[in-house]
Amino acid sequence: MSWITTRRLTIALVVLVFGGVIAYYYQLGQPTPSFRAQACGLPAEWLDRIKNGYSPTRSGEISLLPRTPAYLASGEGGWTHAGPWPYLQHVPLVWYGPGVIEARGDIDRAVTLADVAPTMGRLLRGVIRSDDGVALDEVVKLNAKLLRGPRPRLIVTVVWDGGGWNVLEQWPDAWPNLARFAREGVSFTNATVGSSPSVTPPVHATLGTGRFPYAHGVTDILVRDD
Repeated sequence: MSWITTRRLTIALVVLVFGGVIAYYYQLGQPTPSFRAQACGLPAEWLDRIKNGYSPTRSGEISLLPRTPAYLASGEGGWTHAGPWPYLQHVPLVWYGPGVIEARGDIDRAVTLADVAPTMGRLLRGVIRSDDGVALDEVVKLNAKLLRGPRPRLIVTVVWDGGGWNVLEQWPDAWPNLARFAREGVSFTNATVGSSPSVTPPVHATLGTGRFPYAHGVTDILVRDD
């Protein structure tokens, strides 16, 4: 938890396990755990994702993390697909290019969306430097044919906004083209967003920069900007 205490803020960043936790413990007749007990009781990877998505100058002082399952939403926004939980973080990451990217099928190792930009840099015979992501060897380093041939003239990034594996697994027959791309290309089946809030602007900025929101500054749909 040292990353919270070292921020120079008038009000320290607070991660609250919200969504009825106080009422929950009241009903059980047990004292509500302290903030530190609640926050430090969360999985370390959840806290890392919250840390990656936090900018001291553009994020709010208080971040709400509801107790799962969280279905809080309204017509003006809500928790539709934003959070550090696995069911929102686990997303498809497929690289496809006949004659350019060799077919390797499923790759089961942990990667994040911060790895996309450095990989594109290598595909274009350049370098996109990132402290958060690395070029994916299965796409570039192990592809001798790719590195010997002419660099691609165009790379197209297709984003299915809000379409993580929780959605795809619910309708397994509704995405035959993506399934074919995965078979004939490289599919990282253990890819995660890597930061929270996991909403459109910060995730797209991560795809383009190889950095998480704490570095690129796009932390949410609406952010503070002096």
